[in-house]
Amino acid sequence: MNNDIWLEVIARIGEPEPLLLDEVTDDLPPAPEGWAGGDVPPSPRLWSRDPDGPARIGVRVDDNLPDPARVAMRLAAAAIERGVEPVILTSLPRSGFERFGLRVERYIAGAAGDRARWEAEMSAYWDLALIVDAVDLAAFG
Repeated sequence: MNNDIWLEVIARIGEPEPLLLDEVTDDLPPAPEGWAGGDVPPSPRLWSRDPDGPARIGVRVDDNLPDPARVAMRLAAAAIERGVEPVILTSLPRSGFERFGLRVERYIAGAAGDRARWEAEMSAYWDLALIVDAVDLAAFG
């Protein structure tokens, strides 16, 4: 996917009115920057890809998120900034990410072992560098 497609995804996510940041941040102390204890090295699986091909990550969605738009915005920004395309992996009938135009792969629920095999198959098919939980992405703020 090219950047124009990701910009269209971001355009579908926007708030109805702009947020006045000065009112929100005036009373907040400055946030610490970076990781505690030094730099976290990038995953070699993400950056060892063919420069002309995309790196892909799986995003596991097991429960509906209260604000999928926030996570979709982060995923679209990562796609533009780092060339990392998300693939949503879910067993839910509606994950909340369909409306933004993200690729969604559905697992038909069964035994726990079947889910692990299905994720392994999706990892191989999409060449996923890693799979992260959507709740972890939502917790990043």
